[in-house]
Amino acid sequence: MFGSDTLLLRTRAMLLEQSGFEVLTTEQFQDAKRAVAEQHLDVVILCHTLRTDETKGMLKEIHSLQPEVKTLILDEDETLSALNSNDESFKAFSGPENLLRTLNKMIN
Repeated sequence: MFGSDTLLLRTRAMLLEQSGFEVLTTEQFQDAKRAVAEQHLDVVILCHTLRTDETKGMLKEIHSLQPEVKTLILDEDETLSALNSNDESFKAFSGPENLLRTLNKMIN
């Protein structure tokens, strides 16, 4: 999970870990890029706290390095459109249950 708010990343990571997910978090673009390049990832979550250019830049990196990886884009108003069929946009404030439901749907 890549975002720019430490507390929000920790909170979301705790929720996901309590639901059985293994979670890596970072606030740094280069660390996120390295994780995509070096690790097997089922889903990359891009937090709504990123600037639009950061989100688009990371999507390009993901599509280039691991095109099969699914990406969940948390957006405040779902205006950032997904760039390929493995990307899904999700309204960031839809609640934890909806986040978990969406992630489970993407993985299964």
